[in-house]
Amino acid sequence: MGQTIVLEAAFEKDPDDKIDMVTWDRERGRDNVRLSPGNKISLEKRDALLRVSGVAEEDFGTYKVTVTDSNGYQQHDSIEVRKIVEPLKASVTRVLECIVDNHGMTQWDSPQYSWLVDGVTVTNQTALLANGSRLDISEIKGVNYTCIVKSSLGTVTTHFQMPKGLWSVQCLSVRFTNQQSLYVIKGQNLILQAQIELLDGEHVAKVTWDHAAKTSGKTSTIAEFPRKISDERVTLEQQGATLKINGYQAADAGIYTVTVTDQSGLRRSAQRTVQEYRKIN
Repeated sequence: MGQTIVLEAAFEKDPDDKIDMVTWDRERGRDNVRLSPGNKISLEKRDALLRVSGVAEEDFGTYKVTVTDSNGYQQHDSIEVRKIVEPLKASVTRVLECIVDNHGMTQWDSPQYSWLVDGVTVTNQTALLANGSRLDISEIKGVNYTCIVKSSLGTVTTHFQMPKGLWSVQCLSVRFTNQQSLYVIKGQNLILQAQIELLDGEHVAKVTWDHAAKTSGKTSTIAEFPRKISDERVTLEQQGATLKINGYQAADAGIYTVTVTDQSGLRRSAQRTVQEYRKIN
């Protein structure tokens, strides 16, 4: 409210065409108002640009521009201007992009992308952008990043190593020291310990542990610090950084995701795969 609306129309015409008139209308509900210069409305660039200053509630609606040529033919287009109930939120994302040069060769299919971070396959879908060709490394921190591209032209693998010390200046982060799969003997205790790093002045507001079951594929929240525990076998220690499940069962296998939220609402996640240890005879 109180801001300025600027709408500019682009006219495509032949050299011999002559624009005779440009009009602007605002439709709001059943009301249709023809807009003309004056008060807070101005027209510029031969009426192709409409400017509405000091926007108020009645200025929201559908704006239609109509252009009439010298022969009486008309073309029009419209755009809806809405009131934003909640302010826009912006975030800064660090992204790695995998680009493959096909050297002019014909590619009849779409490439399939997969990523490894420190040797572990990325399964966090929120970190995969643009059909997987981009990886949000602020979601998954590591040192060695690998992109694998498969297509009709073959398989291409490319590597990127994070410069030493880059993550040390960042804010909230969470990771598992060992990124490899964890094998647990049935009946023993499953212990997952996440390493949470904070800058001075930051503190953890919430830690959530989710489990994507290997057998059913269903994902559920099994523990949340400081409030929720879904199973009497489950305990949280070290302010939610350590998850302990007593009496490991086959149903406990799968992917565990720990999500840490700080006092400002910033969230970071890490994943680790857990499997049952089976003795090979």
